[in-house]
Amino acid sequence: MSADAAQFQAAHFDATTCKVVGATNRISGLLGFPLNALQIIQLCGAPSGSTITLTEKLAWTHAELPDGEQVPLGLLITVSNDAYLEEPNEFVIYLDGHIHAASIYLKLIMFNDSHKGIAGHMVSLIAAAANATLPGGGTRLRLFAAGGRNWADMPPSAKASGTVRRWGGYVAWPKYGFDMALLPATGVMARDFPYYPAGVAGCPNVSDVIDLKGGPEYWRCVGDGDYMNFDLKAGSQSRVRLDALMANWRPK
Repeated sequence: MSADAAQFQAAHFDATTCKVVGATNRISGLLGFPLNALQIIQLCGAPSGSTITLTEKLAWTHAELPDGEQVPLGLLITVSNDAYLEEPNEFVIYLDGHIHAASIYLKLIMFNDSHKGIAGHMVSLIAAAANATLPGGGTRLRLFAAGGRNWADMPPSAKASGTVRRWGGYVAWPKYGFDMALLPATGVMARDFPYYPAGVAGCPNVSDVIDLKGGPEYWRCVGDGDYMNFDLKAGSQSRVRLDALMANWRPK
């Protein structure tokens, strides 16, 4: 990590300025391992001055997930911070499938326009905390990356009245190490780009596309969002991409 990145994170992700609301003594019964307040703050990458609320989530209602997003059950962490967030960030720490390894689902991430690009630092902090705190270093970070050519505009916002805004998660998250296989509807687009980006027809994953010369621009134009994963294992492609981003990060 560059000195600039470390300094930025120290200033904008100061855990000593955050507080946790909710019983931490019930976490062990829910997940099978304990977490203290500081670990929770770090596992959700809470920006300075945040209030973190804990909820044991044993069921989701249709009203909570009207679009059918497959959000796991577990410890719901809600991060409130008017200085950094347009809406509260939401995370779920959960036991991942039959292997019962711990993972983190990023349900909603909504940094405001004054803090664009800060999500990469948040992911860096969450990944480091997961490796240090979760059993076995954790399995993965998972989310539903919103946006793309087949997505409608974002709902109107009182904070950006009259502005048409597009979802951008499908572009942002792969920069930070998240990846997925290309959707069939995206893969067939390569037939209309026989020469550039060179090699795009042979790319199975988003990470392969954005590594091509011209690949990031191509992905922004024709890509579509879906569920993406960040592999928490040391030396994974996800970690290598994120570490390189942090090593070269400079303030704008």
